[in-house]
Amino acid sequence: MGLKGDNGLYATAEWWGNIENGNIENYYVRGLIVEINEENPFIDGSTMITIKVNGTDKEIFQDIVFTSEREKIISEELYKTGNEIVSIYILDKLKEDDVWNWVVEEKLGVSRLLNRVYIKGRGKIILY
Repeated sequence: MGLKGDNGLYATAEWWGNIENGNIENYYVRGLIVEINEENPFIDGSTMITIKVNGTDKEIFQDIVFTSEREKIISEELYKTGNEIVSIYILDKLKEDDVWNWVVEEKLGVSRLLNRVYIKGRGKIILY
C-alpha cells in the first residue's frame, strides 16, 4: 500500500493501538450528501457520493462498496441526497512524504483510510 509502517504494519494490533493512543491521526469530514453517482468511474460495482464539506465550498468524493446485496438494501436509505454525513479517516504516513491528498489537502505524505461513517437522515444517526 506504500505505507511507511513506523507505527505498526497496517491492521495489526500494534497499528490499531497507535490509532487509539493518537500516534496515528484521525481526520474528520462533516458535510452534506449532495450527489449520488451509481456509475463510479474509479471502482467497478460501487457507488460514489459527493459530500459538500460544512463551512467551505469544497466538495469531496467518497466510494461506497457494499459487501452484500442485503447490506446494500439496508444502507440505501442512508446514502441519500440531503442526509448529513461524518466520515472519519485514519491518516497513516506514506513512504513518499510529498504525496498530495485531495481530501486532506493541508497534509502531505499521508494516506486517508476510511474508518467510520455516521449518517443522519430522518432524525436517526446511524454508524456504518
